[in-house]
Amino acid sequence: MVSYLNQKFEITAVPADLFVGIVLTRDRANRQIYLSISQFMDKILTKIQLNATLSISFPVLKGSPRLSMFASPSSPADVQTMADLPFREFVGCLMYAALTVRFDIAFTAGQLAQHCQNPGLEHWKAAIRVFRYLKVTFNHRLCFGGNDSNYHVLVGYSDADYTGDTDTRRSTSGYVLILNGGAVTWSSRRQAIVALSTMQSEYIAASESTREAVWLLLDILGTTQILPTLIRCDNESAIGLADNPLAHKRAKHVEVRYHCIREQVESTTKTKKIDFIDKMDKNKLYQSFYDAYVKANPTKSKKDCQEYVMKKWNEIKNDSNLSSKCNNLLAQFKAVAMQKKEFLPDSNQFDEPDDGAVVDKSINEKPSGPTSSLNQSLLSKTQEKEFKSKKLKKIELEKKLKKKRDDQRRSQKARDDKKKKVRDQAGRPRLEADQPLLLKAIVDLALHGTASHEKRQSDIYRSIKTRDQLADQLRREGFKISRSGLYIRLLPNRSSSLEGQRHVSTVPVKLIRAQNDKHVKHIDGPFCTATIRHLEELASTLVPDEVCFISQDDNLPDHDWVVAERHKLIPSVYGGINIQPNGLGDRQAVRYSGPTYIAIRSGKHSSSTAFSHAFDFEKLLLLPEFDSTTKSGVERLVKPIFVFTVDGGPDENPPYHKVIKVAIYHFVKHDLDALFIATNAPGRSASNRVERKMAPLSKELSGQILPHDHFGSHLDNRGQTIDLDLEEKNFAFAGTVLAEIWSKMVEDNFPMVAEYVNRGTSELLEAKLLNKDQNWCDVHIRSSQYFTQIVKCADVRCCSKPRSSYFNIVQERFLLPPLPFVQTSEGLCVPERPNDMSSHTNSPSLFLAQSLKIDHLIPRSANKYKQILPICANFTE
Repeated sequence: MVSYLNQKFEITAVPADLFVGIVLTRDRANRQIYLSISQFMDKILTKIQLNATLSISFPVLKGSPRLSMFASPSSPADVQTMADLPFREFVGCLMYAALTVRFDIAFTAGQLAQHCQNPGLEHWKAAIRVFRYLKVTFNHRLCFGGNDSNYHVLVGYSDADYTGDTDTRRSTSGYVLILNGGAVTWSSRRQAIVALSTMQSEYIAASESTREAVWLLLDILGTTQILPTLIRCDNESAIGLADNPLAHKRAKHVEVRYHCIREQVESTTKTKKIDFIDKMDKNKLYQSFYDAYVKANPTKSKKDCQEYVMKKWNEIKNDSNLSSKCNNLLAQFKAVAMQKKEFLPDSNQFDEPDDGAVVDKSINEKPSGPTSSLNQSLLSKTQEKEFKSKKLKKIELEKKLKKKRDDQRRSQKARDDKKKKVRDQAGRPRLEADQPLLLKAIVDLALHGTASHEKRQSDIYRSIKTRDQLADQLRREGFKISRSGLYIRLLPNRSSSLEGQRHVSTVPVKLIRAQNDKHVKHIDGPFCTATIRHLEELASTLVPDEVCFISQDDNLPDHDWVVAERHKLIPSVYGGINIQPNGLGDRQAVRYSGPTYIAIRSGKHSSSTAFSHAFDFEKLLLLPEFDSTTKSGVERLVKPIFVFTVDGGPDENPPYHKVIKVAIYHFVKHDLDALFIATNAPGRSASNRVERKMAPLSKELSGQILPHDHFGSHLDNRGQTIDLDLEEKNFAFAGTVLAEIWSKMVEDNFPMVAEYVNRGTSELLEAKLLNKDQNWCDVHIRSSQYFTQIVKCADVRCCSKPRSSYFNIVQERFLLPPLPFVQTSEGLCVPERPNDMSSHTNSPSLFLAQSLKIDHLIPRSANKYKQILPICANFTE
């Protein structure tokens, strides 16, 4: 051919390694050819200058919402900003890659191409992610050829994304046709009509792939294919509609033009014949294959069976005659299984039990008659019935024999143990005799350290703080010891007293009064204190009718019954904080007094969670005692700004995802302008305002005995519950008594409201919570380890107009993090070392911090953390 062309034209013959941007690579040893666009992708990626090294496995983030026209910009400024970005150029590059070699991005490229007229920020981010994916999969290429005999058969795969387009509710058809081991044609496009069912969308996709296969075989390749073309579809209803030529009333809505697939299925021409194999049929076929092999080889292990079946299945699963080959193998396995079922019972198959057991020896005798011959392999009905009855009798006698042997062993062990326990000394033995590791365990558990988790994400205690905690932990580890037994093994306060003389065998652990001198040494203490100070300054600056300040805590005095485990009442206390008018930034205007609401729950049937706090807050808004604290205006609407200070437990931790979901629910339901949740550092929960009410509540419990068996005892002698309904009634009565005691109290001329919350109505239903997407959270929420804030945005399509003067005071919407400042020879700056941040008094006030240029004051070592993408300021490299 080259010589002939040289005679007619002046040509230069070079190896065919590049064609319209596609790189061709040949592997003649394996008879394979590879197609790639590596040169084109290298040029494009170099131009984009992506520096990300993230490992991205898919061009689209799993679970992310579909691209929509609602993400397009509406304001002229946003439209101009997006016009300056090369979005259309990038989409054109992606379309070229999807149409030539990279069919794995065809779906995403098609979605991006639909928004070229007015792209938005979300569309730009999606395009950048596809280029990141292409960079990770830079070396992916198409491969054709090989030594497989079935490579010459055209195989297609079709699928549909039912109503995936959120703008038009149309489905997206997708198919790929494979020949000689590689994809030769593919498509991913939006369907022309709105499919009314999953079956219709899958049927349309299969029809489009069928038309493409016929066109490819007859008009393009012009070849004759011996075996039928396989179109693989994963919808049984669509396959049934293609196989059944009769119209069905449930398929009348399918347009006529898509029924061309039936003609191809019924065609007798092998070049046009279309067969369907769905994954459900293959799964059933594989399971039948596996079951038959297991029955034929009952002595093999499960692992060996799985390995053999998987190896055999991989050899035949892509064969065009898969069904016939499987049927042949199934017939072979069944024949082998039938042969192994034939057996002749003899005296060696069932051994007679020994050790003097009384067994009918006729069980193991050979049945008389024709079956006694070794050449016979079947039993008569009478002999088979006799054999089964004797076999069952033998099994029953073996069970009785095993039970007698076990009883004999237990009796002998009990006698041996009794002989070992004979002591030379009279009197009750010490606990250390049977529990030699008891004293060591007490020392190990009583190590000094903070009692709360540093990250405040769980209620795990790393050390023991009280005697009751130490006793409970010892019992959980398997030691049997009482509170008094533990007490006499600790060092006494005065060894010379009569009480101290009871402490004979002690460990170097001593009970002392609670010390608070180390609470202030937590490294995060100054930061948390400054954050709460900023909230106090904000609350005093706002009009009192605009802000509600609530302090809540669960770590308040509870009445613990010693009669059984978890027999206690858990009070959740919510203190409304009174704010004096005209404070104008004075923290002293945020007082410590206000109304108090206490929700009492059963420690056995309920628990303190984020959902229980949400339920209590909604109940608190309905109380008349909190009307002036939580509502304002003539219409008595909920105040637009809410500030919560919590103790930081796992159920109240600000960054906890359930706490944030509950906060979003309150924020949206009551149309709040801003909602803040703050907590102190570990060990500093005593600084919470509601802790001031601890002493009065404890004082009222002095001398009070809450009945645990008002309606009768629900416990047995071991302290175990025997009547659940009676237990709940007793808890409810005790909780009601405690609520009546606290409801009579008046603190600083403000009322206290306490009530018992039953188990059935103790939490807010999770189904009522709102599920906001990540984009909404990025705009409205800022959260850290100790502080969470939710603030309205300026988009009127998302949030209503502000109801307070908050945005006039905080122009950046979100409160800035408090930073400590020091005066140096170079001027005011943020200290670089944590040791220099020991005093929170160096943190400026909220309003001074807003006027400072933070970027110029932070240390130079933090510059590497300030690289912000030009696309969105919320994301950093």
